[in-house]
Amino acid sequence: SKMSKTKGNVIDPLETVAKYGADSLRYSLVTGVTPGQDIPLNMEKIEANRNFANKLWNSCKFVTGNALKNADEEELNQLGVSSPMTSEEFDKLLLPEKYIISKCHSLVASVTEDLEKYQLGAAGSKIYEFMWDQYADWYIEISKT
Repeated sequence: SKMSKTKGNVIDPLETVAKYGADSLRYSLVTGVTPGQDIPLNMEKIEANRNFANKLWNSCKFVTGNALKNADEEELNQLGVSSPMTSEEFDKLLLPEKYIISKCHSLVASVTEDLEKYQLGAAGSKIYEFMWDQYADWYIEISKT
């Protein structure tokens, strides 16, 4: 239902940011957009997106605290992606890396298509699902073993 002061269902953005953070509110507003429709905003969605932001933060902390922990500046600079990976480079990777890179390439193509069509909600949902289900819950857990 639409927000209405009379109905008492208005969300105060300052209170929401104080409780859930600005990133979760922004992400909820951007990904909740369906062209031509009102934005269905509720606190459960904002809370879920806060949890997603925490998942991203923890994933970054894990990578920087483990895989990149002892990397010097030259090694970090070599990690930057400046061109497509060659098939020889790809073939040298372990199976989990091949899987996640393939999934990431599919994600990039699909999200790019959504963004070009201004389908922000669909693009955001795909990023959420990939980061949560594939990268954080599967790939990072596999890399711990």
